[in-house]
Amino acid sequence: MKPRRPRPAYRRWMRWLTVIAVSVGVISTLSYGSGAHLVVRYLDPPFGRWWNEHEFALMIFSACALGMLTAIRFGARLLDDAVARGRSASISIIVGAVLLVPLARLSAALARLGWSGADTFDTYAMDSIVDKVLIAGVYFLKIACFGLIAGLAIFAAVAMAASRGAAAQRQLEK
Repeated sequence: MKPRRPRPAYRRWMRWLTVIAVSVGVISTLSYGSGAHLVVRYLDPPFGRWWNEHEFALMIFSACALGMLTAIRFGARLLDDAVARGRSASISIIVGAVLLVPLARLSAALARLGWSGADTFDTYAMDSIVDKVLIAGVYFLKIACFGLIAGLAIFAAVAMAASRGAAAQRQLEK
């Protein structure tokens, strides 16, 4: 039996960040869709007020972060070199964290557009709770998909820069 290789530190970070993004995303999406912030406000008014003000933003940011982390994981699996994989993934996580706020806002604006190009959230207040949860879930998934596309672009740019830098370094060593 072969001894197990220790996993790189970036993989542990990515696993925990993904678990956090999924957990926060599921909780905030269900809370936003079902109106559960009213229960939280009843149990703890100060925290309930904070949760009501921030649950939508938490849903958007966690969806975009989940998409970007999934893209970085997928992109890292495509690289053969373990050193380049670790560097590219680590730098991509940092770049993704820096760009999270503008990308999440852009993804949320794009996710609001329906198949006709019109805003699809206009009848949200009139729907039943099940419809609201489903609409919020689809919205979460659409933002995650746009985050996935952005994450792939970030990883590709970082991996390309890292490979060009490694090639230049090899030429200097010769």
